[in-house]
Amino acid sequence: MKLVLIYGFPGSGKLTVGKELQKLTGFNLLHNHLIADLVKTVFGFGHPVGKTLNKRIRTTIYEMAAEGGIPGLISTFSYYGDEQANQSVKEWIDVLKTNEHQVYFVRLICAGEILEKRIKDPSRRSTNKVTDIAKLRRILKEEIVSAEIPEEIASTLRIDNTTLSPKDTALKIIAELAL
Repeated sequence: MKLVLIYGFPGSGKLTVGKELQKLTGFNLLHNHLIADLVKTVFGFGHPVGKTLNKRIRTTIYEMAAEGGIPGLISTFSYYGDEQANQSVKEWIDVLKTNEHQVYFVRLICAGEILEKRIKDPSRRSTNKVTDIAKLRRILKEEIVSAEIPEEIASTLRIDNTTLSPKDTALKIIAELAL
């Protein structure tokens, strides 16, 4: 199985690019809020047990998809750059390291003013995504989800999609990762 993990700031286009990548590759798409919103209904946001559950669900899905013969999976997520996030990334790699499964990390980068425009899109409300500019600015200032996975853990394909369309971004991912 090929697992493509897309991460970046709110509004960077993770889900939108993931959908384009799905159309072009035929891979299945698992987006962050399917799991995050489920866990949040029980534990709220940021609860330590909820974070652990989120990681377990993801790891199990990735593992079972590989075992079930799914040829490709695209998954979006938020990377916080702390030890727990690093441990999650290591586990995902370890789960798929066997049997020639491949794991790719893609970080989408986008200029702040474009992020602010993107988070206003009404489609974001249906999945509890960040839609408030003040909240986005706080996230950007505090660098909550701006960290990059350390190179010693995994290499990351970085794409600045400030001026790229979602389809062009997906095509770039396909070309760079030879999907």
